[in-house]
Amino acid sequence: PCTMSKLLRPTRALARIGKKPQKFQFNVTVQSATGVPKSTGAVFFEWKRGPKVVDSREASVRSDGAVEWSDGETLSLICTLYRDTKTQKFEDKVGKFSIKEAGRRSANLVGSTPVNLSDYATVDNSCVTRSFPLECPRG
Repeated sequence: PCTMSKLLRPTRALARIGKKPQKFQFNVTVQSATGVPKSTGAVFFEWKRGPKVVDSREASVRSDGAVEWSDGETLSLICTLYRDTKTQKFEDKVGKFSIKEAGRRSANLVGSTPVNLSDYATVDNSCVTRSFPLECPRG
């Protein structure tokens, strides 16, 4: 019998004809967050890409709604990106940055944003400093 995974494999392989795989290690240093609801006691940063998930340590929310990871916290993921051999552009590889409420069995989402890792893939190991606005489901 055919299963869904067996049907998807040829399609994925066909979509990558003419594309060269390259592995990248992405490092994200989490420094601070602002606008976190004051009723939230502590939060953590989560970076998710497919089944891969990395989390920061917990940090307390100050009375002004700010959170700081004192020395910054560096999280890393290794991803394979596919470069089109004609255009030299990478195929999109989207992950998600989230801030979640700590201390609960299932952490409540405070805010999140999608991030296309292919926008930050470089061969020269350059660094980019960027702030990301998070969509907050609780307003």
